[in-house]
Amino acid sequence: MSLAEEFEYTEHTRRVREVQFGILSPQRILEISVAEIFKPIPSSQNEPYDGTLMDPRLGSNEKTELNKISDLDYKHDPGNFGHLHLTKPVIQAKFFDTILKILNMVCDRCSKLLFDHSDPDIMQLITAKKGRYRFPVIKKLTQKRPLDCPNCGKAQYKFMKGKETNIVYHVIGQFSSKDERHTPDKDKTFNQEMIYNILKHVTDEDCMLMGLDPKYARPDWMMWTVMPIPPPTVRPSIKLESGQQAEDDLTIVLNNIINANIGLAKVLQKTEDRNELAIQTRWSLLQFYVAA
Repeated sequence: MSLAEEFEYTEHTRRVREVQFGILSPQRILEISVAEIFKPIPSSQNEPYDGTLMDPRLGSNEKTELNKISDLDYKHDPGNFGHLHLTKPVIQAKFFDTILKILNMVCDRCSKLLFDHSDPDIMQLITAKKGRYRFPVIKKLTQKRPLDCPNCGKAQYKFMKGKETNIVYHVIGQFSSKDERHTPDKDKTFNQEMIYNILKHVTDEDCMLMGLDPKYARPDWMMWTVMPIPPPTVRPSIKLESGQQAEDDLTIVLNNIINANIGLAKVLQKTEDRNELAIQTRWSLLQFYVAA
């Protein structure tokens, strides 16, 4: 009997009819998670694995072990996702260029798209396109950023990649106006939290105008505040001839992320002697491992 014939299709298990692609929201990541992962892998096998990347609730790729939740072996249950609450927001590397484009489309204070929403000609130009074809229209409309936001009046920045983009993802902003009142003393660095707040306040209406369906893909979901942790079947361990266990590269990087996240949290807890350089260093390290 084949694996497919073992399953009975009921109202709970049916054949796939369509696939909808999107970006996982923080809420969805928490919904599909079975465990919060917040501790690094213990150095001793005698220590409990609960809360680590080897949490038994995530499943196992060992032939002799059953999934703790479903009571099935690894052939019949691919395992479960966990989640990690990040101390500070970080950018998902794949979406960096898209985030940069969106930052140059919206106001960095009110998060509204940088055009007059009451102009019928502009709105007709946008709504004439459907779905993803709207994004290049908005990009072209906002390519020459106005000196001031047409919605709230704030002077606008021009966002661009910073020197350490590949590691830290700092975005540098400078006023595009030659007017002295718009010209800062030096370029301003936007950290990930500032970027996240801009993206989070983009309205569902403006998402639709950009060609993003807010049910499946919002700009702030391109950054992680909650990170999904894949099950062990995605990152299987192997046993060496010596009998020792070697972890998968993905497991090693995920463990580095957990350690960096803990390190950042500890630095932030020191309120009496707050060291901004130490915070930024730890934050940059967390961003680097997530990008890796």
